[in-house]
Amino acid sequence: MHAAPLQKKEQEKTEKKGAQKTEVKDMYMAAYQAYREGKTEESRELFMSVINDYPKNEYSDNARFWIAESYYKDENYEDAILAYEELFKQHPQSDKVPGAMLKQGLAFYALKDKKTGKTIPAHFIQEVVCKHKDTTVITANWGAAISKNPYLSFKFAGAAAGDTVSLSWVDNKGEKDSAEATIK
Repeated sequence: MHAAPLQKKEQEKTEKKGAQKTEVKDMYMAAYQAYREGKTEESRELFMSVINDYPKNEYSDNARFWIAESYYKDENYEDAILAYEELFKQHPQSDKVPGAMLKQGLAFYALKDKKTGKTIPAHFIQEVVCKHKDTTVITANWGAAISKNPYLSFKFAGAAAGDTVSLSWVDNKGEKDSAEATIK
């Protein structure tokens, strides 16, 4: 008697997974197309959506690789190095790792001071604090593996359209800055 409803539930789960898989693939392909068209910033945002919206999907390693490649293409070697490193950490068995290792080495080489041959020292954000109505909603402690122009995405309860969110950060040299944004 219960077999039919169970089969129906399993079929619904399978259909949902199939639809999600198609959605991830479409998002990934749109990101890759943007990269091929030279729209590197747009492609990075789309690849980040593939990773953030669908954390465990079959395109995650490729998305991380192409994020790194987009930074490299923009000659933003610091962020490329960090993005390749993220691929190594998150997907050490990926078939993209050997090519990423080569490109990371080339990015390090590109960063050398042309006069001295020494690598330029790191400069990175160490702490990010986000507040809503004077209440801390997130604190992120970062290190050298964070991008020069990081993309931060998070959700929290209790906010409404029109509210202001403030972000402040401190880098490894003690420099500080902040910004505000209005929730849409």
